[in-house]
Amino acid sequence: GNGVQLQNIEFPPGKLWVIVPVKPLQRSKQRLKASLGSLRPGLTLAMLDDVLHALQRSKSVTGVVVVTLDAQVAQRADAMGAVVVREAGSHGMNRAIAQGCAAATRSGAARLAVVPVDVPLLTGMEFDRLVDELSRSAVAPEPVMGIVPSADRAGTNWLCIGTDFPFTPMYGSDSYLRHLEHGRAEGLRPVTLRSPLVSLDIDEEIDLRAFLAFC
Repeated sequence: GNGVQLQNIEFPPGKLWVIVPVKPLQRSKQRLKASLGSLRPGLTLAMLDDVLHALQRSKSVTGVVVVTLDAQVAQRADAMGAVVVREAGSHGMNRAIAQGCAAATRSGAARLAVVPVDVPLLTGMEFDRLVDELSRSAVAPEPVMGIVPSADRAGTNWLCIGTDFPFTPMYGSDSYLRHLEHGRAEGLRPVTLRSPLVSLDIDEEIDLRAFLAFC
């Protein structure tokens, strides 16, 4: 095949789908209410543009699924070539991600990556570097799950896993550690990857300042 040969495992060049969950704009970034006020929806849309542009430029991404209840987000994502899945009710981020994963798997995904909307420093090149590093860390027959934790090592800012293993999203408080435990329980070897670009998520005013320092 055309895959990258590595210790008797062949990694297919395609079939990696990315899930991007996006809350309704009026509910987004509540912790930035004091500093941004009515500008919060605009910030979320700008970050969505950044993330989708980065994924468009990636050489390893086959398709992108945006899961949302928000009509404006859906319109923007559709215009940028993403598959839009309407979230089935307001049941939270984990249910939305599971719904997106199911849609991507039905579309033929062999691997899934989950990327939150608030990692605006992501680039296509950095996404591909992470996929490549995860592939090189795999040793047959042990399957791997790749994770980039948030800068404070509490959250999960990038996660990549094969579709042939059960995956239960565990986003929320301490999701990084909970994803590590879940992966091990399912027979996966979690691989923690480092990325200053992906580990910065925009939740609070200090994150905004860090983001502006990069720009």
